[in-house]
Amino acid sequence: MKHFSIVIFLLFLLQNTFAQTECLNLIWSDEFDYTGVPNPDNWNYDIGDHGWGNNEIQNYTSSTNNSYVDNGILTITATKTGNNWTSARLKSNGKQEFQYGKLEFRAKLPEGSGTWPALWMLGGNFPTAGWPNCGEIDIMEHIGRDPGVVHGSLHSPSSYGGTQNTSQTSVPDFADAFHTYAIVWTEEFIKFFVDDVQYYVYAPSEQDDANWPFNQPFFFIMNIAMGGNWGSDPQYETDGLKNGIDPNLTSATMEVDYVRVYELSGTPKITGENFINENQQNLTYACNDFPSVNYNWTVPEGVEIVSGQGTNEINVNWGSNEGTLRVDIEGTIQCDENFAELDVFFLESPTGNIYSIDDFEDGNQDRWDVAITTANSISLNESGGEMEVTYNITDIGQSPHFYIELTNPIDFSQHPIFNFDLKTTTNTAMIVYMVDAFGVQSNLFPFSVPINADGTYHPISFDFSNKWRSDFPNIGATVDSSKIKRLEFYLNVGNGSLSMDNLTMEFKETTDLASTTLPYLNIYPNPAQDFIYIEAQDFNQVTSIGLYDLTGKKVYEKEVFNQSKKIQVDVSNLEKGMYFLSWTQDGANRIQKIVIE
Repeated sequence: MKHFSIVIFLLFLLQNTFAQTECLNLIWSDEFDYTGVPNPDNWNYDIGDHGWGNNEIQNYTSSTNNSYVDNGILTITATKTGNNWTSARLKSNGKQEFQYGKLEFRAKLPEGSGTWPALWMLGGNFPTAGWPNCGEIDIMEHIGRDPGVVHGSLHSPSSYGGTQNTSQTSVPDFADAFHTYAIVWTEEFIKFFVDDVQYYVYAPSEQDDANWPFNQPFFFIMNIAMGGNWGSDPQYETDGLKNGIDPNLTSATMEVDYVRVYELSGTPKITGENFINENQQNLTYACNDFPSVNYNWTVPEGVEIVSGQGTNEINVNWGSNEGTLRVDIEGTIQCDENFAELDVFFLESPTGNIYSIDDFEDGNQDRWDVAITTANSISLNESGGEMEVTYNITDIGQSPHFYIELTNPIDFSQHPIFNFDLKTTTNTAMIVYMVDAFGVQSNLFPFSVPINADGTYHPISFDFSNKWRSDFPNIGATVDSSKIKRLEFYLNVGNGSLSMDNLTMEFKETTDLASTTLPYLNIYPNPAQDFIYIEAQDFNQVTSIGLYDLTGKKVYEKEVFNQSKKIQVDVSNLEKGMYFLSWTQDGANRIQKIVIE
């Protein structure tokens, strides 16, 4: 509300409708469903006519002539008696103060040149810290001489109290219809909305006491000022005073339907292991903890809920079927959806030195398929203990390949050596990629198959150790070698046929793996939604990990020296988009892009 200078910087922001990515848990409201004075449990009055730091001319009172509640509406009225104006300024400090969430007013605004209504907030430390050190959030301001233009602004020590962090939007029927004026306020940003349409966001890349006093509880203020430094209309001013009010105006009324505060509770999500072993026991799955609701869990056939049905966390003993966990939330949580699901898959772990992917002895090629393209042809035929591949490739731009889809994700982290037998009479070119359960492909260090076109079988071998790298979705992405789901075989231009047999993965001694220099961490999934997992064979080589947004602001930091093999980073509260994961290893700094979706 306080304006010492009017310096409006319009930011180029794309208008977008409020996407309810967070559930809204109503934690407080005044619905004005009573009659008489504003509820004293919620509201105090500011009293007086000393200009309020803005050369305003009204006298604030506690009279019901200036503020009262009736028919579900709080009415604030500025009234002219002779040449004097009275009005009301209600505040909730010491009674109702809030930090973070969605905070909204539903109001109809006064009209008339010289009016200056505001729905706003001050930091709860205002009595001791003073202004602007306490910070100010102007959820809605309207200047009568500029009808239909609504402003949202922030004041802080960094702007010396001036109106630098601000924007505006058009509300043509501001005086004829109720509209919701709201902010969504988190630790990272404050977004401004009218009727759930965002028109401004304030999110400094680096926060300090000067630009972010918004890390404390704030209280509400509702008022109509008359005249003043910003509200005064110069054409009506006299004697050099900020008293410019339309002389035909005798009263101005603002109606407030409600004030509401919502806690941002996150969308319903199930957390827990979704790659497990068949018949695994004592597994825990949890959903967001919403107040005053019941959780109805549904599990696949053969899964036993040991404890927790009805609560947000269950303990289960799994059975012999993969499937989908579901929880239905019974009660009011104000979310777009009142349920969550999690697909659970069995993870296969090879035993012994050799794991057979396919020996082609059963005549069943259901797991094999071809990527269909318009310019190329590939056909597969399993018979006689081998797989015959006939192909005619004219356009490699369509990525012609055939592949085997593994029944379950398989842990090849300790079985990284890929072996098979190959027979062909044509000098074709073939590349083999591994693909994990998240769709990340091992294409940064491709396995180009050596060809001996003499019509007899030759053993082929490739060691994927330290080659689980990808350029999708980012250069330097890591294939999760513990969850391989598919092998892909890409063919170059040409035609002919080839035969394959005895596809296996071979165990490699752990000591041999550990003796090699680990140039990168294993970071997955990428893109991520809730968690990023960071693995290393030896975290002693890594001293620190940091996650940065595109502005360069650090949003996560951890010292990892002597940590366990795997670290879990919670990214569920971060905005969607691109980030950079930085870590220090062997004295060198390394960076990998991370996508959060």
